[in-house]
Amino acid sequence: MKYFDEKPIIAKRQPHKRSAEKAVKKESVKLIFEKFLEVKQKQNLRVATLNQHIGLYKSIEAFHESQSDRPFYIADIDTAFISDWVHWMKNIAIKYDGHAYMPEHAQTIGMSDATIEGRLKYLKTFVNWCLKEEKISVDPFKKFDGFRKDEVEIDILSRAELDNLLKVVKSHSNKSFKNFRDYCLLHLLIDSMLRITECLLISPNDIDHTNRTIIIRSANAK
Repeated sequence: MKYFDEKPIIAKRQPHKRSAEKAVKKESVKLIFEKFLEVKQKQNLRVATLNQHIGLYKSIEAFHESQSDRPFYIADIDTAFISDWVHWMKNIAIKYDGHAYMPEHAQTIGMSDATIEGRLKYLKTFVNWCLKEEKISVDPFKKFDGFRKDEVEIDILSRAELDNLLKVVKSHSNKSFKNFRDYCLLHLLIDSMLRITECLLISPNDIDHTNRTIIIRSANAK
């Protein structure tokens, strides 16, 4: 008969502390984004803005699905992901893909630079919220090189063309108040280089007749 072996002395088990990275990897982007969207709804954002956020999610989800068949976790959104996603939007993604009311000829390859810039802005908003809520611990935009828009030459009117335009408008300025208003507005736009929205927001109280200055209001001013 053998003696029973003594049980080996085992150190008291310490509670396992999961690293933040491992914990984050188990959270799906979809679930986190739904929570993020709830917060934005409670902030009473416009429907158009909320739809832009949804468009962002659909874009990053479509890109992830084009690269992998595994679940989409929040930790997947790193610097490399953002860079590859931008390249995908610019060179591979189909514009208006799946849109019910867009003809096929309009569904071309590659998003516009303005669309890419907008989606990057909304992704930054989502990432900043994730950082604040401690869903992630590292900002993937910190090492992101950015997105450089293609340079587009703006075809502007020549001096002769502007003179001809003013002559035509002036010839109609005495026919009605509306025509005279447009004539003055055109002069203001050319002389001040204001945006049309800035011009339309000017009120009599914005004009300083003593110093001959105008207070320009932003289109986002309340």
